[in-house]
Amino acid sequence: MNIAQVVKPRSKKVCFANFHHGLSVANWLHVVNYVIRTTFYTKTTRITTHITKRGTMKTAILLMAHGSRIPQANDAAREVAKMVQEMTGFEIVEVAFREMHEPDIQHGIDACVAQGAERILLMPYFLFMGAHVLHDLPEEIEAAQIRHPGLVMEMGAHLGVHRKLAEVESERINEALDLLGWR
Repeated sequence: MNIAQVVKPRSKKVCFANFHHGLSVANWLHVVNYVIRTTFYTKTTRITTHITKRGTMKTAILLMAHGSRIPQANDAAREVAKMVQEMTGFEIVEVAFREMHEPDIQHGIDACVAQGAERILLMPYFLFMGAHVLHDLPEEIEAAQIRHPGLVMEMGAHLGVHRKLAEVESERINEALDLLGWR
């Protein structure tokens, strides 16, 4: 199934756009995952810039979370961003929230630019592909593109179904069973 054909055309240009070198987002994310795994395991290099056919560009990662009225819930997203920064070695890793908390997505993008980002990989920190991922986040990116016309912004995939999420849930289940004394 080609997901790019499923989403609306306006989302397609943001979520599933082609990069300068012609690879689709899915192919590019595969490369990024390889680089991240290599860096995480070897700890020999830090990723702060990446080479494209057009030269070196400083890259930022912006985790886009939903946001909550409960500040501690938003703090969890910040903790994850710190872990991502440590694991990937990216110099610029920011968090922004779609609703109910600051910084919002626009301010998150602005924070990345203020730190020298020439391109931003916007990562939806959402479990499911709902209205925010399909419509709202691409609209946020389009709005930011007007303010930052030379900035390269691409949106990666939401968390979705992944074995590592099942592993985390299994750990939480075991913790609960132990705490309750049910085994």
